[in-house]
Amino acid sequence: MTPYGNNYYDALQSKLTRRLGGNSVVGLVYTWSKTIDFEDDEEINSILRPYPAYLPYNRAVAGFDRTNNFEAYTVYELPFGRGRHWLTSGIASALAGGWRLGGVASALSGMPFTVTDSNATALNAPGNTQTPNIVGQIEILKGRPTAIPGNCSNDSCKYFNVEAFQHVSTPGVLGDAGRDIIRGPGFFDLDASLYRDFKITERVTFQFEANAFGVTNTPHFGNPTADINNSNFGKITGSLATTNASLGGSGGEREFFFGGKIVF
Repeated sequence: MTPYGNNYYDALQSKLTRRLGGNSVVGLVYTWSKTIDFEDDEEINSILRPYPAYLPYNRAVAGFDRTNNFEAYTVYELPFGRGRHWLTSGIASALAGGWRLGGVASALSGMPFTVTDSNATALNAPGNTQTPNIVGQIEILKGRPTAIPGNCSNDSCKYFNVEAFQHVSTPGVLGDAGRDIIRGPGFFDLDASLYRDFKITERVTFQFEANAFGVTNTPHFGNPTADINNSNFGKITGSLATTNASLGGSGGEREFFFGGKIVF
């Protein structure tokens, strides 16, 4: 095998940071980008269509591409306690002073995926993945399902117009639906933390921390079922945690963690 093709990543990257005094800071980060490749892995055996005559058709938006990536973060020292603006003395100062609040909010575009046709008429091209033909307008019906995932008795949780695709009926012919032509649902997440150091003695400190993941309890939906022969074709049946944990971690459910440690 000789090297074939090039991968491209183009982006507008921006960052705005503001210090608010003391150790407080707030920041905004935004990336507008596009990644184009022939396949997402380093091994050539992962390519959608290795048939030499069809190699150019593999060039498409990468499966991990996210057009928009917005992040906001902050570390904020609450203005209470000794040396602050309010509650500078007494019991109120001891209870409210020294707390720091942190948070990270993420909003990203969805990732592309390929519609496939696993039971198409004999292709006679080992190693190639069959795709259906496009016979209508590809439309995103909903950004999120309206029915309980995995319990869709009708079309209420179909993510895109499945009628736009049709089985390939001619033997030995590849479908005209290309690679990564539909983009899945977007991603939003908000995590926060609250922490404080309690000075016990000059050399001993107790650190307390409370973390909240998925504060808004927003689901991290996975991409819909992409095989035209599957009964759930076009439907979202799970979260990123159930479809591919490496692409997003949890399913977006709200979780709380509390911790403490002695530092000496």
